[in-house]
Order: sequence, then structure tokens, then C-alpha cells
Amino acid sequence: MNEINDILDEAGRRYVDEIRANLASTGTDATGETSASVGYEVRQEGSKIVLEVYGGRPYFPTVETGSKPSKKKPSPDMIEKIKTWAGVRGILASPWGIAKNILKFGSKLWQKGGRRNIYSNVAEKSFYELPRMIAEAQNKKLVDDLR
Repeated sequence: MNEINDILDEAGRRYVDEIRANLASTGTDATGETSASVGYEVRQEGSKIVLEVYGGRPYFPTVETGSKPSKKKPSPDMIEKIKTWAGVRGILASPWGIAKNILKFGSKLWQKGGRRNIYSNVAEKSFYELPRMIAEAQNKKLVDDLR
């Protein structure tokens, strides 16, 4: 079992690094907060060993989907986050105006239909990669045990 934990731990580290690199390469992480919120955990749940890779900031999925329109009013937190983001990007527009526009029309990413190159591609790869890695390790152990 310890070998599987090691495989999942290494995979978790690699997947987090890939997601952070994807955030950086797409310009999605201007302040660094989103990247810093990505992490992983390997844990035992009964007889199962679970690898969970997560984006810890609220609304993390919007890095791929964008923000859809809403009838809500901009919250103070939203205004503050946009103000910080705009400052990092050198955007001089009103944070209130940007927030109102996003809430009225959705973000540009949402308007374009989103994308799948931040975490979805990493998750899809893991569905094929992890079982293969575990099977190879178990086969190697079996052969070593038979010698």
C-alpha cells in the first residue's frame, strides 16, 4: 500500500505543478492567488487510497468556464478582487464598471464558451495515467516477489 501512496503523492505534486503552469501560460493568474490555492491531498478512506487535487479559491472552475451573467449586484469582495486584478494588469478602468459588465454580459471567456486547458486536461490525463502507473508498480512488485 505504501508504494501506491508514493505514486499518488508524486502524481499529486506533478498535477499541481501542471495546473499552476497552465494558469501562468494562459495569463489566468495575474495576482498569484489562484495558483497558490491549488493543492492536493492523498488520504485513506476505508480500504481506498484517494488522491484529491483541488483549487482552493472560491469559484475556481471559472478559470475554465468564465463567469456567466447574473442579476446580482457587484459585491464589495468582487470589486476589491477586480481592483487588485486591474492594478496588476495596469488596467485603469473602473472596477465597479468592469464588475457590472461581467455581471450583465458574462466574462469574455464565458462569452467564448470557455476552455479546457487549465485543469480538465490534467484530470483527463490522470484517468488514464494513474491506473497504468499503479498496475506497472504492482506488476514489478509481483515479479520481484517471485524471484
